[in-house]
Amino acid sequence: GEAIAAAKHYSAALLLDEEAGARSRIAEDLVGRGGAYSLLGRDVEARADLHRAAAMFREAGRESMRWIALLNIADSFEESNPDSAAWYYDAALNSLERGNDAVGGEAMNTGILFSARGHAYEEITRYYATRHRKDPGKGWDAKAFETAERSRARGLLELFEASFALDAGPEALGLIDSLRSEEHTSELQSH
Repeated sequence: GEAIAAAKHYSAALLLDEEAGARSRIAEDLVGRGGAYSLLGRDVEARADLHRAAAMFREAGRESMRWIALLNIADSFEESNPDSAAWYYDAALNSLERGNDAVGGEAMNTGILFSARGHAYEEITRYYATRHRKDPGKGWDAKAFETAERSRARGLLELFEASFALDAGPEALGLIDSLRSEEHTSELQSH
């Protein structure tokens, strides 16, 4: 019942936002409807909406939102194609880790951004651990460990950035840039 109601709600919102030309809300509506479709087992429709939303977020430079669409695409593959789920989970984490466009402001002050990101790492680690129990010896345990380590490193980097955000001197800013560069380099090497 709730997923059907959500699909109807987001479809109605999508029509209104398309009429108004509200591109950022259109992408958010697509994520909502795609998530509802996924819950209903309508994976082809879900993926179409989520891919469209991910493309719109990328075009708008909103990596801080794009990872959510990619995460939902991964969710839609969990049972049917674990390798595709893993690919989209990696893409979601890469997008999440590049998504600096929402850092700061109200989201950081309330902890919403950190909480959502932490939840993503937890869910992905959980998925890999579950896959390992179902299919040991396929490297899922290593993926779970890698994801947990990425979460820890990312959390420490964000804590460091937040601690120095207002009064960082050139040395601290240089260190933050260096850590971000190392994070990006190791991200590229792992794929």
